Amino acid sequence: MTAKTIETTYKTKEETKVLYRTCIYILIFLLASISYVDRVVISVAAPSISREFGLSPVAMGYLLSSFLWGYVLCVVPFGMWIDRVGAKLPISVGVAVWSLATVGTGLAASFPLLLCSRLLLGGGEAAATPGVGRVIREWVPVKGRGVAFALYNSGFYAGPAIGAVSVAALMEWIGWRGTFAVCGLIGLVWLAFWLPIYRNAPSHSSDEAVSKPLAHAETSTGRTATLDQFKAILSSGSMWGVFVGQGTAVYAQYLFLSWLPSYLQATRHVSIMKMGFYTSVPYVVAVVVGLTLSRLSDRILNEKSSAAGKRRLMSAASIISASVILFIPLVQPLWLVLTIMSISLAAVATAVGLNFALLTDLVSKGSNQGKAMAILTIGANGFGLMAPIVTGYVIAATGNYNWAFVIAGLLLITGSLAVLTARRPIG
Repeated sequence: MTAKTIETTYKTKEETKVLYRTCIYILIFLLASISYVDRVVISVAAPSISREFGLSPVAMGYLLSSFLWGYVLCVVPFGMWIDRVGAKLPISVGVAVWSLATVGTGLAASFPLLLCSRLLLGGGEAAATPGVGRVIREWVPVKGRGVAFALYNSGFYAGPAIGAVSVAALMEWIGWRGTFAVCGLIGLVWLAFWLPIYRNAPSHSSDEAVSKPLAHAETSTGRTATLDQFKAILSSGSMWGVFVGQGTAVYAQYLFLSWLPSYLQATRHVSIMKMGFYTSVPYVVAVVVGLTLSRLSDRILNEKSSAAGKRRLMSAASIISASVILFIPLVQPLWLVLTIMSISLAAVATAVGLNFALLTDLVSKGSNQGKAMAILTIGANGFGLMAPIVTGYVIAATGNYNWAFVIAGLLLITGSLAVLTARRPIG
């Protein structure tokens, strides 16, 4: 199916618009899911990789975080490129790069080559979030953006939920190297659908169903990003409030993503298949709760309250709820540990999706969307890249994971206070 096929198959403008948006929702959900499968595969494979290469917890922490170094380095250039040419080409290039890098991880014969492949993975994945921010701004009305971002964000959790079990099964069948090859090829299959379906110049988003900010947005893809625009964004207190709130949530997210499988094997002594299953449980809960609460935020908020940053209240409540991670060191039964993790990860999932929508609500100019999203993504992943490294040092120093959970919980409390300051327009 292509964009032209959709237009010729459906006669009315409304039918065409609804079908095309549905295709976009499916594509961005799958984009997020695949990107996180390609991230979680190394976490599930971590015990095997650590044994094969003789890696310490500290070295493993650096490897687990290495894709985020490439991500942080490339996200602003991708954001600027997206503001100039639209989302299609940058996302296409990004997916191709990260998929091939995932295949390359399975071919790595040394620790430096593992690091290089993960750096390339991160560089390619840097296109996704700024690109999706542009896609949603162009195609989705204000009233639907919370759900659109939640759907994209839910892919961050659906990917590990499905991927943890699937990757564990593949590892037992074809080993960790073959598993990386399979995961990389999935991204190239997604690309084969994206290229013919998506286009940068929507012809159905200018009617009354689309909000005024969208209808009058500056969507020219030829506009040059300027230093003044970055200064205007960075001088906004609201930008920094969302920045810190998102950062603390993503720190907790990457603690789970990078170390949860190893935690289950090291402290609960479970098999690879059980590790995959138990890892998936909190992510399944996160998908359902995140989508439900984000849908609720869209129902509660109107265009005026969204522009005033009211979505920050639900975001702050979600972040503070995620701080229940503080209680993990105090409990012993595995079912109770998984319950607390599920609550925390579901709250993180909700907060991350709401913060994406909150940023889009507050950005005053469409031409600043890619840059603002890139800045937010840098901040979030700057926090996130520290989680695997800090946890590696904590394990090396204490022999357990307790302080890793305490650090994440205290950061989440700080983030909930920070996001409450996001109440004024950005840029």
